[in-house]
Amino acid sequence: MMTSARQAGEPQVSLKPFSALQAYEHDLGLVIMGAGEPHQEWVNGIAGMLVEVGIATVPVFSEAFILDGNVAGAEGRTDLALIFSKESQPDVDPLGSWCIRFGDASWIDGFIDNHGKDYGAIT
Repeated sequence: MMTSARQAGEPQVSLKPFSALQAYEHDLGLVIMGAGEPHQEWVNGIAGMLVEVGIATVPVFSEAFILDGNVAGAEGRTDLALIFSKESQPDVDPLGSWCIRFGDASWIDGFIDNHGKDYGAIT
């Protein structure tokens, strides 16, 4: 399912500070922990999977960004924030199950609480 081309309707991956994620604390979104390159393949692949299993509709995400400023620097974990679009209307119950099966995914608010220290945030 993963492709190198940008999937129609899905955002390009950008780089943003942890404070940008904090602005989305009350929105529906996920953080994929340890997302290696190419990051756009993660966005396209996850969007495709969620549409395929009927959890979300296109466009799935309104924003996708890598968190900048991990206190461990280049040796730190790469975290990819995925903010759901308003049009997507994901089904939250199966999405929660999907996150558990996926493994290294966290809701935004949980990530901020549990991993903010990795970005020097006081939570």
